[in-house]
Amino acid sequence: MTDRRDVATDGQVVSADGTRIGVRRVGAGQPVVLVHGSYGGLDSFQAVAEGLSDGFECWLMARRGHAPSDTPNQANTFAAEVHDVLAVLAAAHDQAGTGRRAHLVGGSYGATLALHTALTDPHALGALALFEPPLFAAGPGLVPVLSQYRALLAADDLTGASRLFAQQVARAPATLLAGSDDDDPPDGDPDVTSTGTRVPVDDRDPAGAAVRLRIARAALHDLEAMTTDSEDVTRWSAIGSPTLVIRWLRVLVAPSGDDGRARRHPVAGGTGGSGRAEPFRHGYRPRPGHAGAAPVPATLLLTGGGAA
Repeated sequence: MTDRRDVATDGQVVSADGTRIGVRRVGAGQPVVLVHGSYGGLDSFQAVAEGLSDGFECWLMARRGHAPSDTPNQANTFAAEVHDVLAVLAAAHDQAGTGRRAHLVGGSYGATLALHTALTDPHALGALALFEPPLFAAGPGLVPVLSQYRALLAADDLTGASRLFAQQVARAPATLLAGSDDDDPPDGDPDVTSTGTRVPVDDRDPAGAAVRLRIARAALHDLEAMTTDSEDVTRWSAIGSPTLVIRWLRVLVAPSGDDGRARRHPVAGGTGGSGRAEPFRHGYRPRPGHAGAAPVPATLLLTGGGAA
């Protein structure tokens, strides 16, 4: 693989149960696996990967149910997805050939999945970087939400399903919901094609409607996993990996550093390469003119850990 930051290699990794997971590799160096959240895809961490590509080989993965990965044929669980992440971590480790374990980055639902992965097999990864894991979104209290979400999908009400997810799962502030377009997905990302590329989609186009339906069904799989997850947050204290938890920043990155010391690295690509980022609530980017939309300086914290 070349060390040019603008070159990406797409492929797939096969999970333990045979599920094919779409991956994209960007950059060269210490491996880092990045796991997106609900309503996300291969492009969710693209700007972060490009900003890190000079010193890291970033593995962007599309979680099961999200294009171009396979769709599960049964109710989803975190346990099933942990095997997907472990397969990508192993592939990243083998590809690097350095003997060092890959670091793991997760955003939103992907951050919770990263915690599950670290708890299941702490020796499979180096360090953790977690952006706003929604630990509140777990347990049987979500069963009514899951039922209502399924009913909305059955009625082809994708806008209603998206808003329900934003309100009851992401718990987005009412002020942001009031200012957002009704058809915006909860994390503000454009829609994702079958190849994992995000593009604007016109619901009047049958192909575009099919894309939005797949995205909504992928969020259903996430909700299934969250509903059966434990509400016990004390379990995460058993994780011994170096961990960085981030909130209120638009861009995050996995830890690294050969000397084991914390160091700071400018944000690249997050806002057009300006080195500045916008604050936002969980899963939401404020639009210009909204409260809190003023840019603030931001850096990425890179910390050591994770040698094999």
